[in-house]
Amino acid sequence: METAVFNQLGLSPSALLLSAVAAIFSIAYLFSTWRDNSGLSKIPSMDERFKLGFQRKAKYLKHGKELLREGYRKFPQGMFRLTTQFGPTVVVSRDVMDEIIKKPDEMISFMEPVKHDMQVEYTGLTNDTMVAETIRNDLTPNLGRIMPVLSAEVQSALRTELPSSKEWTAINLNKVLLRVVAIASGSTFVGTDLCRKEEWIHLSTQYTMDVFIAAEKLKILPSVLRPLAIKLGWAPELKRITEHRENVKQYMRPIIEKRRQMMASNDGSWEKPDDCLQWMLEKADQYGYDDDAIAMSQLSLSMVAIHSTTITATQALLDLAAHPSVLTPLRNELDAALSLSPSDPPTFTKSTLSSCALLDALIKESQRLSPVLLVIGKRVALQPIPLSNGITLPAGTHVACPSEAVGTDPSMYADPLSFRPERFLKTSGTASPAAHGTTAATTTRNALTASTKNSLHFGFGRHSCPGRFFAAMEIKLVFAFLVQGWDVALGERGQAGQELRPASRERGDSITPDPSAMLWVRRRVDDE
Repeated sequence: METAVFNQLGLSPSALLLSAVAAIFSIAYLFSTWRDNSGLSKIPSMDERFKLGFQRKAKYLKHGKELLREGYRKFPQGMFRLTTQFGPTVVVSRDVMDEIIKKPDEMISFMEPVKHDMQVEYTGLTNDTMVAETIRNDLTPNLGRIMPVLSAEVQSALRTELPSSKEWTAINLNKVLLRVVAIASGSTFVGTDLCRKEEWIHLSTQYTMDVFIAAEKLKILPSVLRPLAIKLGWAPELKRITEHRENVKQYMRPIIEKRRQMMASNDGSWEKPDDCLQWMLEKADQYGYDDDAIAMSQLSLSMVAIHSTTITATQALLDLAAHPSVLTPLRNELDAALSLSPSDPPTFTKSTLSSCALLDALIKESQRLSPVLLVIGKRVALQPIPLSNGITLPAGTHVACPSEAVGTDPSMYADPLSFRPERFLKTSGTASPAAHGTTAATTTRNALTASTKNSLHFGFGRHSCPGRFFAAMEIKLVFAFLVQGWDVALGERGQAGQELRPASRERGDSITPDPSAMLWVRRRVDDE
């Protein structure tokens, strides 16, 4: 493993000695795992050029995108083998994945890859069923109702976090948007009384970061060495994870108790909050959740929502700044949408925001080129899985679908590696996403929230992301209010150009914006 990787993860010098031992165990582990999957020998391998299992995994960590694209181009309708972060994996086409995900959970597991990715044995994460049900049954159906509060919090947070000067000022875009998204999301998750408090912003953002960093560090090692590594201080984030959990319980207990008292009084003097915390309280008995479990559910909700939303919004704003020609038509579209608002001052409603086709298309085009993950549909076969192509996947087989490679397939998209914000607009005379459309409308299958075999970045099938509708609405609000109120640029004198866009960081399955990327902003200066 390269020293640079350890430095990036902040490992101590003593940890390097442990990594050498880990390499020996990893080689034996990966070879034995691949041998156990020898029943897959009919499936072509992308790893034959790398003789050692540890080499294969290290190669994927550094060049995962290129390997996935190469395999997809060679076998677009089939499958191939590749050692990913998850270990030996069968990477399958969309059609094969569609067949696999229709199998019952008793045959193919969605949760096993999550357990591995999050290292739940050590990070202590659990499958919080109430979070998913709250998103699906309460949050999504009520998006229109919560829109005014969410919109107001986005506006307020942007005014607080962005400079008010009409002179160009550099900001760390990811840090600023992380706070904006945490505050705005918090207004829907825990309510407007709490969402702006620094204690909540810290808990809802830092917990997720510590979980992911700890999990990434632990996955470097074979499982037999992880307990020893933890004792040697390999992942100090694990201690902070425990502290975050205790802190959120202490922080939320009086708030939850006060709400319970108001619910019990039922005297009509209390206006019931319209947020996830309240919805969870009302169904807590049904799920057997006490107050501490409800507090933990709020951390779980923040973990699945805040950082991924921030990453997507950051990438889209960097793309906009690199392609300033789209700014004027985008602002014209937003102005037209605001003119339809009945409120004073005008603000976006769910329906007016949905009418902003260019906004939707621009964010989706950015997501196509810079998805949060390179693969979707990670599963583990719990039983042998017979497929219609005659291949049977043995129990224990890991599978995934190369969503980023699909999104950059030249047979599906014209000039697939170029950023074209109009790509997903509905066109007159053709519905092909590869066409050069400019009319202000979108098709359902091209929408940002689409979850189909042609639009994979929120997954597809019964385990597709249930929170994608809220996330999309929040991203659009952040994007819309920012570009309406501020000018953006990649250079200190307002320069633009794709060559100035900070490169994303790629590691294994993931793509993230450069955390140090700076965006130059100023309060909007209209043309004279």
